[in-house]
Amino acid sequence: MIRLLKRKWWITLIQGILFVIFSFYIFSNPALILRTISLWFSIAVFFIGAVGLVSWLMDRQEDKETMPLIWSLVTCALALLMLSNMFTLMKAISILFGAWMLIAGLAVMMSGWKARKKHTVGWGAVVMGLLAALGGLGMVLNLNSAAIGISSLLGVSVLLTGISIILLAIIKKAVMTVAT
Repeated sequence: MIRLLKRKWWITLIQGILFVIFSFYIFSNPALILRTISLWFSIAVFFIGAVGLVSWLMDRQEDKETMPLIWSLVTCALALLMLSNMFTLMKAISILFGAWMLIAGLAVMMSGWKARKKHTVGWGAVVMGLLAALGGLGMVLNLNSAAIGISSLLGVSVLLTGISIILLAIIKKAVMTVAT
């Protein structure tokens, strides 16, 4: 186990640094990131429909049902529609994500409001819920803020992953130093 940890700690360090660099790229290109997410979402939906069609075609004749065929065809058609209307898909994703943030923010706010009498942390939940709800509302109303919001969340996630990988490299290096 220690031998595995010791090996190539510097490769792990480089991976972490690349994650951190990639996170800054994400932060600086929010519209491109939202478009890329939309593109991959469309491709995934098409792949799901195509797998359904292949599965239907491979079924024995007596096992074939009409509904899975229709569902797979509709799924493929929806994916092609999404691919041909990328801006509309970006807006739909933004609205759905913003609505999700708005509802989640309101839920946190209401929970904090109920908890505020028992603990002062409740006020923190009220404030954070309000901020999330306002951010969600901004995303629903403005595609640019949605692109920035979605990209920021993705960027933070990639940044934290990069930092974690860098810390792992430091741990690997320390284990290597102690073990030798």
